[in-house]
Amino acid sequence: MRKIILFMLICFTTADTTKIDKVIEAQPITHLDGKMLDKNQLANIKFIYKHTSEWREEVSKGDLGRWLIAISWVESQLGYAMVNMQSYDCGLFHANVKYYLYKHNIKDTPLMRNIYCSTLITNKELALSHSLEIIYHFKQYWEKRGHNDTALHRAIMSYNVGYFKKGGNLEKIGLAYFKKVLRIYNELEAKENELRALLAFN
Repeated sequence: MRKIILFMLICFTTADTTKIDKVIEAQPITHLDGKMLDKNQLANIKFIYKHTSEWREEVSKGDLGRWLIAISWVESQLGYAMVNMQSYDCGLFHANVKYYLYKHNIKDTPLMRNIYCSTLITNKELALSHSLEIIYHFKQYWEKRGHNDTALHRAIMSYNVGYFKKGGNLEKIGLAYFKKVLRIYNELEAKENELRALLAFN
C-alpha cells in the first residue's frame, strides 16, 4: 500500500506542468487593468455578459459582451464611479443624461436630470439597454456608409463622441477612446479562461 501511495506522489510531482497551469487559469478572474476587482465589479461583469448575450443577434455576433465590459471599465470602472459630474454621465456605462432625455422626449430640466441620473445608476437593465441601443444605432449608421468590417469599432468610437468625419478632431478623440476600450477588451480576451470561470461560478 505504501509503495502505491509513494508511486502516486511521484507521478503527481512529475506531472506535466501545463495541466497545473490549466487549473490556475480556470480560477475566476480577480484583476483587471492591474487592479483587484471587488464583489460588486465581479457581479457587474456577470450581469453585463449575461444580458448582452440575450440581446439582438445583429449585435451579439460581434462579441459585444466583452466590448461592453471593457466600455464599462473605461467609463465607470465597472460601477466603482457611477457619476461624472462634469459631463453629467451616469450609470455603469456613463450614459449622458441630457442625451437620454432628448432621445426619450423628456423635458430637460435639473429635476429630470437628477431623476434619470439616479434611475440609470439604480436600474442596470435600463443602463445596459440604453447603451446597446446607442451602439446598435451607430453600428447601422456606419454599415450604411460602407464600413461593414469596422462598423462595431466605429460605433464604439461614436458612443464616446457621436457622429464624426474622417480626419476631424472628433475622430481623433474617438480613436483614443477606442484604444482604451480595446486594451481592456484584449486583456479580457487573454483571460478568457478566468472570465469563463467567473461566469460559471455561482
